[in-house]
Amino acid sequence: MLNFKLILGLVLFSTMAVANPEPEHLSLIELLKSDNLIDDKQYQQFKEDIGLNHSLKSNKALNGSASINGTVQDSNSLLESQHVELIEIVNGNATVLTSTNTDVTGSYSFTSLNAGVYVVYVGSYTYDDYLDYMWNSVSNIVCQRGRCDIPTTSHINLALGETINNIDFTLELGGVITGSVREAGTEALVNTLAITLTNTDNNVNYSLQGILDNKTGNIRIGGIPDGDYIASLTSSSWNTNIHIPQIFGGPECNRCTRLVNSGIGTILSITNANTINNIDFLVNVGASISGSVLDASTLNPLNEFALIAVYDELNTNVGYIIQYGTNWDPAYDGSYTVGGLLPGAYYVQAGDVGQEFYLRELYSNRPCFPNNCIRGSGDPVVIGSQENVTDINFLLEKGGKISGTVIDANSGLPIPDSTNKQLQVEFYDASESVVGVGYIRNDGTYKSRRAIPAGSYAVRTGSMYQGVLTSPFVNQKYNAIDCAGVACDLSTSDVQVTTGVETTGINFSLSEGYSFSGIITDLNTNIPIPNVHVLVYRDMGAGVVKFANWATTSDGSDAGGPAIGSFEVTGLPAGTYYARTNNGSDLPFFESSLSDVDPQGWIDILYSNISCPDNCDVTQGTPILLGPNRIQGTTIDFNLTKGGTISGKVIDSEQNGPISEITINIYDDNGDFISSTVTDELGNYISKGLNAGTYYLTTSSYDLLVDVVYGNEYCIDDNCNPLNATPIQLNESEQKTDIGFILKARYRILFKNGFE
Repeated sequence: MLNFKLILGLVLFSTMAVANPEPEHLSLIELLKSDNLIDDKQYQQFKEDIGLNHSLKSNKALNGSASINGTVQDSNSLLESQHVELIEIVNGNATVLTSTNTDVTGSYSFTSLNAGVYVVYVGSYTYDDYLDYMWNSVSNIVCQRGRCDIPTTSHINLALGETINNIDFTLELGGVITGSVREAGTEALVNTLAITLTNTDNNVNYSLQGILDNKTGNIRIGGIPDGDYIASLTSSSWNTNIHIPQIFGGPECNRCTRLVNSGIGTILSITNANTINNIDFLVNVGASISGSVLDASTLNPLNEFALIAVYDELNTNVGYIIQYGTNWDPAYDGSYTVGGLLPGAYYVQAGDVGQEFYLRELYSNRPCFPNNCIRGSGDPVVIGSQENVTDINFLLEKGGKISGTVIDANSGLPIPDSTNKQLQVEFYDASESVVGVGYIRNDGTYKSRRAIPAGSYAVRTGSMYQGVLTSPFVNQKYNAIDCAGVACDLSTSDVQVTTGVETTGINFSLSEGYSFSGIITDLNTNIPIPNVHVLVYRDMGAGVVKFANWATTSDGSDAGGPAIGSFEVTGLPAGTYYARTNNGSDLPFFESSLSDVDPQGWIDILYSNISCPDNCDVTQGTPILLGPNRIQGTTIDFNLTKGGTISGKVIDSEQNGPISEITINIYDDNGDFISSTVTDELGNYISKGLNAGTYYLTTSSYDLLVDVVYGNEYCIDDNCNPLNATPIQLNESEQKTDIGFILKARYRILFKNGFE
């Protein structure tokens, strides 16, 4: 019990799973990502902070006969107790296979290995003044917190029964930052906040966690590579915190990441292993929200884990508490407190972490489906400065789960995860909304990540949230119904879910589909264009088309891979299709911010080279016929021209920080909708390529924010008339920049001084 808690308490940077009795052993960071408690950037950061941009620790048994040995030293002596990780490379994916520490002679050894490709890494968990390194046959690479790619010169090719010696490291010292965290006014030490140092060089944001002395309140971060950094505080997810986090040289902030990533704060420069002292924080006591999480039937606390999350006016998670259930802590009574909050309006949600059958809820008593939680349907909790709001209670109901297998119909084996994104099965209600998801494990089995309400559901393979559609296989709706993308009827229900029961045997056997390929080039220069999407829609008949799959043109980054500008769309059943280009906006996914590429200003077209500058009808394009009696290997090429673009930034009115995932809607001079795009993590947006003309812009934001038309006229009634916006005149191929928006919280407008 003690060791388990200690490992999980390492500020989320553990490779250990959340003591999950289910076979998938999903890691804590996978849980946080699936619950949208961390964004894509934070998710990658956490993965990098456990080393080398690799996947989580493998459970593979070591039963081979090969070995790798080496030593770790500095310029003066061999080093004891240095953490060494062995990373295995399989099908291009990197996974921590095992780890060890150096002995008194500075030596380490990995034995019982199978033949394969490996990488050795030193550091990661070692809180000392040495830099982290990845072994390289040319010269070992500084790889702090795994923030580096893995070149082939770092691969160690190990044959069956072979021993490779002298995989050695000589460590150099990095910079050091010291300071303290104390309460303003009382000077009392504060030990419920963690310090994070974020590198800001070239927008490469990685974080180093510091050590906070629980007795003195002093902080220390060692082993810092040369670079520019911003220091900030973060509240713990395992201990109740009452103090407001802040940025050194910057403002107080519930969750400081978005402000730090925007460059807000004092720059701390590390050069030549220098030491920077007196990075001292004086923090204030904040407001808090408290209540209890109980079983609705028994009024008892949960047996396993309870997860409580709080979101602010910007739809940003500002705090979450993971609490041990009675199986781990018999004294647990279901109570919780999330503190250290600024005055404002918040949404609170609670549930289990997937081991039991509890449904996740928003306060008060509103459903909050995994991956599709509409927080605006909950009741906001409004709090003032240092106010303690109590009785925000949850009585959790139970639902059921769905499980089964997904295999290759030809081989009978599990589907390989060639995308390096975890493959999924999704559950749809009668309105074709996703109410749950199950991750497909390496053995081909899956189970609902969380319970869903009792009732009937459609079940299909593939994830519309991340565009992971199991290519080259044709996705299916249960039972054996082809469903490339969402090109099927997901409103009909085929699987019954019962409260407290796992519905088993919902199995899928997928076959490879048809495909087509092509290249996208600049019409004027004939130069291939990388990183442009090709979206494909299936003709369902009766004038209905549905999204079927997508591909992105290659940027040539994979050695020996596809040529720049080329693409291939796979996993399509026989049928009639239409294709269009997409330059990073208007994606048909539920989370349209997952576009993977930045718009480049190309004007989108239909195949074959039919103008599609606006929100066009794809059936006006040339049909693409696929099937056993139709010509295969058809080349579908596109030639694009540059248009004008509109770009800018969306910030909040309180701290001038960026707001991500705000939709910017673009209308023509008649007020007709043309397209939309979504702000990134820094609040920036850019339109697709547009023809010359007059345009009007509006925002679509979260329920706690008030939308505006360009010119920052607020739309209190949520019905923005685009023609009330300040018009934007765009000339041919013009790049109109600095078209910004400032958004306010709804409660700050309606109640004005209610937060003072």
